[in-house]
Amino acid sequence: MQMQRSIVDLFEDALSSEDYRFKISFLVGGLVSYESNDTAEKQAQSTKYLEEILAYITSLNENDSEKSEFIHHIKGTIERYLNWEE
Repeated sequence: MQMQRSIVDLFEDALSSEDYRFKISFLVGGLVSYESNDTAEKQAQSTKYLEEILAYITSLNENDSEKSEFIHHIKGTIERYLNWEE
């Protein structure tokens, strides 16, 4: 049986990679895209994933200033999307 990975696992893996900006932007961009939210079910799942990522980002204490700045940018993108949706 294959273990299913959480969205936070994917985010952590992306963050620890050399090309973290691309991978995280791709992950979050996919979740906020129209295609990922064209049905109520998809929108609910994307919102759940984004809320999980946001909770993880909020708990981070990143020492790398470049990563910290990027994470802050991604956090703002997610917050704007979630607030727009309400």
